[in-house]
Amino acid sequence: ANEKLFVDLLPLMDNMERALASTEAGSDGIVDGLKMIKKSLDEVFTKNAVAAIEAVGQEFDPELHHAVMSDDSDDHEAEHVIEEFQKGYKINDKVIRHSMVKVSK
Repeated sequence: ANEKLFVDLLPLMDNMERALASTEAGSDGIVDGLKMIKKSLDEVFTKNAVAAIEAVGQEFDPELHHAVMSDDSDDHEAEHVIEEFQKGYKINDKVIRHSMVKVSK
């Protein structure tokens, strides 16, 4: 299982090395490198059934979200996520990291 994971991560390592090498080319190269890394990560996540948890605008769900703050909001219904500080992720239906969020009162 580890071999498959690391084989999937190799393109990410390649893009990271390209991004670091592009620092000599200026900031455009860095941005392009970071975009390649993000795309590679997205592909590895998709291949391994890892998906981000929807948070902002959703009703607060303690099974998916970890509320670290709450705030009054005229723009949102009570007990809804109004800000996400850190994305949460699931593998299939299992939460592997809760979304760290701010919830409306």
